[in-house]
Order: sequence, then C-alpha cells, then structure tokens
Amino acid sequence: MGEDVSEVDEQSPKSNLLKWIFIAVAVVVVIVIIVTVTVVLVLKKKRNEKYPGFLYLNDIHIDLSYNPKSNKDWCHSQTNNLLESWEFGQYNCDPPPKLYDSLVESLKTNVPSVDFILLGGDLPSHDLGGNYTFLKEHFRLITDPLEKLYPNKKIFITLGNNDFQENYGSFKTDLKDFENAHEVFGKWMNEEQSKTFKKGGYYYEDMPELKLRLLLLNTVMYTNTKSRVFNESLKDPYDQFAWIRQTYKEGVDKGYKVGVALHVPPGIVYYKGIPGFPSMYLEEFGKVFEECDFSFTISGHSHIDTLNPLYKANVEEDNIQYSLSAVSVSPSHYNNPGYRYFEIKDGVLQDYTQFYADIMMNPDSPKWEVEYKFRDAYKVKDLSKKSLNDATRYIRSKGSVIWSYRGYIYSQAEKYNPFFYCALRALTKEDVFKCSLDLNVNLSSIMPYSNRGD
Repeated sequence: MGEDVSEVDEQSPKSNLLKWIFIAVAVVVVIVIIVTVTVVLVLKKKRNEKYPGFLYLNDIHIDLSYNPKSNKDWCHSQTNNLLESWEFGQYNCDPPPKLYDSLVESLKTNVPSVDFILLGGDLPSHDLGGNYTFLKEHFRLITDPLEKLYPNKKIFITLGNNDFQENYGSFKTDLKDFENAHEVFGKWMNEEQSKTFKKGGYYYEDMPELKLRLLLLNTVMYTNTKSRVFNESLKDPYDQFAWIRQTYKEGVDKGYKVGVALHVPPGIVYYKGIPGFPSMYLEEFGKVFEECDFSFTISGHSHIDTLNPLYKANVEEDNIQYSLSAVSVSPSHYNNPGYRYFEIKDGVLQDYTQFYADIMMNPDSPKWEVEYKFRDAYKVKDLSKKSLNDATRYIRSKGSVIWSYRGYIYSQAEKYNPFFYCALRALTKEDVFKCSLDLNVNLSSIMPYSNRGD
C-alpha cells in the first residue's frame, strides 16, 4: 500500500505540470480566437461604416425632343416600320425626361439622404442651341426634382461646355453665360461665391462639418474649339489659376482638406485622342496640381468611368494625382446611364458606390442597381492619392482586373453587346449573319481576327 501511495505522489508534479500547460495553451488559444474575432468584427464594422456623402450626376444632357420611335442614328424622328419603342432612351442618343424621372425615383431607395448634390456639368442635350431662357428651363428640369427630393440641401455646379448658349462658349460671351447660369444656381451661393462665379464661372464652398473646402472650377475656358479660339496672351483667363493657388492655401491654413470638381479634364480624351487643353494650359494646370496637394478631383465630360492622370509622373513609382471621371447619365456614347454616391470623412473620400441601369436588358423599365463599389473593386482602404495610385497598379497587375475595369468604363454597355446576346441563340451560318444584319453591324468589326484561320 505504502509503495503505491509513494508512486502516486512522485507522479503528481508531472501530472500537474501537464495539466497547467494544457490550461495555459487553451487560454492562449481562446485569447487568440477572441482577439481575431474582435479584429475581424472591427474591420467589418469599419468597412460597413456609413460616412457623410454626396450625390454626383454628370453629363445628363436631357433631351426634350427625343422620339422613342427613333433609331440611334437620328434620335428625334420616328423611323418607319420600327417595332421597338425606346421610351427610356437608347444608346447613341441623349435621354428623354422619362429616364431622368426614373433616376430620381431610384434615389429614394438607393440614396435616401445626402449632405449635398454635385452636378458635373452638361445638363442640356448636345447642340441644343436656343436662347438663354431655354437653357435655364433645362437647368431647372434637373434641379427642381432634386430640390424636392432633398430639401434644404445645396446643389453645386461645375459648368460644362453645353451649359453655354453656344457650345463651349467664347470669351466674348462668357459673362452673359455666367450670369444666366447664376440665375438658377445663385440661390445656393453667397455674395463672395456669386462674385467669382459671375467673373469666371468658378467658386468654392467650405464645409466645416466635413473638414472640406470644395473648389468648383471652370475648365471649359481652357479648351481650344471652333468657338473658343486659343489666345496665347491669355495666360490666366479670369485669374482662375491664381485663385486656385490662393484659395487652396487659405483652406489648408484653416485646417481643411481641399477637393476639386471640374467638367473638362486636362488629359487625353479617349474617343478623340487629343488633350482637353492646349499645351500652355495643360502645363500650367499640371503645375498647379503638383504644387497643391488636393484631396481629390472629380471630373466629367468624357461620359465614361476612368481614372485620369492630371500630370506626368517623374518616375514610374511616383504617386500622382488622378481625376475620378464618372460615366454619364446620357447614354449617347454607347454607355449605360449611371450616377455615383461618394462617402467622405475628414475631407478624404472614403468610397463611392456606382449605380447604373442597363437600358438594353431592361428597355421598358430601367432597374437602377449597384454596379460596383470602388474599395471592393480595387482592394484599397479609401480614395486618397496613395490609394488611387495603388488602384491603378492593381488594375495593371492582372488580366481579370483590367477586364473588370473595361466593363466599368461604359457601365457594362458596349456597341456590339446586342450581337453577342443574339449569337447565344445562333446555330447556323444564316443565324449568325441574321444577327449582324438585324443590328446593322459588320462581322469583321465584331471579330477582327476571325479571318486568320483556325
């Protein structure tokens, strides 16, 4: 009996040690699990956190003369024997009020509240012409429903080339155009803002609660067009370059981040292959943006969803400033119509949600839905300067990502999409040719490499 007790006593310390080691390991495992779960929940909460935000609509080009029985080559006249009726618009045409009404209706669910509304310019249809009263009527067609939906919220404007009586305007008539636009948008401006807007079509807004100063620029005056002939003696039209530098510095001194909204971006417009500005303005604009560390830049005009460099990088690794170009409401560039909701915190854009309506798939009743969210699409934490550069590197890193990016450019629309939808039911040679003939497209354009053989 005594020997048995002695044996048990000798083994007890070892048993106790193993027991305590097991308990310690278990405690560590539990702590690790708790910490991991907590971190995941915190990160998930942070990712799902809702910030203040604003609605962005650009290149609406509302068209009161649109004919739903027209075809895409002439949008104002009924086409004989056309069975389809495109009540909400079609590719290659500016949209009827009915499409804009459906957009506003969708905002009630998709964007129920905003801190402000930003219009990126080009509210009337292309080549509208007409008089100043006609222009103001088109401005109010856009602003009145928004004002009703979001009462007591300011609506800001960056003038687009079609917001002038003559497309792109001219230095001879600019002041009349500024005054005309002010008659509609002046209700959301104070005295100082009205002064600079009437002088040069630009102004700024301070938003202390967002720690943001927003510069609303006029870049139409930097373009070189038939009506607005480039004049080398005009080094700084309406003193806007000097104003940008001064207003930026004053904003930073007040503790604000400074953001920029403009219509015509300075760089190459893809579909034209030419820069938005003459070289003199392009260089000066680049200098301003290199000097001023803007929090963000939002642009329109191109009608497509792209990231556009605002100046050249000295080396490949440099982080440069990009403008966020958004797809237009008008489907006139073979794009699906879209709009964007930006989230912002402490003057830095945190994310945006891109909404769109596929008017080919749902021509009778547009379904405005989420296309993508920037942070999820490009694996970044926000839309800061560094994050936008990280996003461009990510886009260039994988073929699947560049294809996603290309899909976003036109909001999932493409000129030849109808052919591919038709071809999904095409078995014979005759079926395929019928798809191309019915849609008036050339097979060699759709499949440029098909003649190389199998």
